Amino acid sequence: MSAARTTWSGSPAEPGGDAGAATVLLVHGSWHGSWCWQRVVPVLRQQRLRVVAVDLPSCGRDVARLADLDGDTAEIASLLDRVDGPVVVCAHSYGGAAATAAAAGHGQVRRLVYLSAFMLDVGESCSDIAGGALPGWCIVHDDGTFIIDPRAAAEVLYGDCDAQTVRWATSRLVPQLTATSVQTVTRAAWRTIASTYIVCTLDRAIDPAVQRRLAVRASQTVELESSHSPFLSRPVAVASLIGTIARAA
Repeated sequence: MSAARTTWSGSPAEPGGDAGAATVLLVHGSWHGSWCWQRVVPVLRQQRLRVVAVDLPSCGRDVARLADLDGDTAEIASLLDRVDGPVVVCAHSYGGAAATAAAAGHGQVRRLVYLSAFMLDVGESCSDIAGGALPGWCIVHDDGTFIIDPRAAAEVLYGDCDAQTVRWATSRLVPQLTATSVQTVTRAAWRTIASTYIVCTLDRAIDPAVQRRLAVRASQTVELESSHSPFLSRPVAVASLIGTIARAA
């Protein structure tokens, strides 16, 4: 497994972070990295919130060093061990699976936020929720990784983003271990931790109807008119939602 590539922003020692507020831990989805939150982080910092954005070790170009779902879970859990005070975890898409398992048993996690994410129960996998097979817009490689077809990324992931953002984001996507799509979670933090599910109503990666079925498990549901990647198309709206939750945690 590769070394941790965690991005820290607004540490407790910096004046931008309010010591009385929860730290926000951001978890990206498949094929992305902490870079995808770079429009959200400054807005959260303007709200005097400390922010941690993790790079999941299942995603990267060096196949030999990639981790599976268990590795992603361990990476998030390790970060939670290092953060002082209350934490709000916001996970996007596949990141919801890893965050669901990682946050279980961590008493300082005050709220889970699922942003168009896989809010799995014990024994479930992302594949189970998505219908049992990878979508046709995924490319599966012989080395055990998969990635979205770049020709489909604009429509599936970034449907309401401008053309320049689509080109920039698509160029940064990296392969992910295919095994992560079928591995099941053994713990479900949302069963003991309050949660908010943000349904992205224009999503073409995870059907909004599927999201709404998952959202029944959450303590609160919010609907956002956006594609699968509102951290790029509607960063202020995303940060405002997270910030409101973090201040109340």
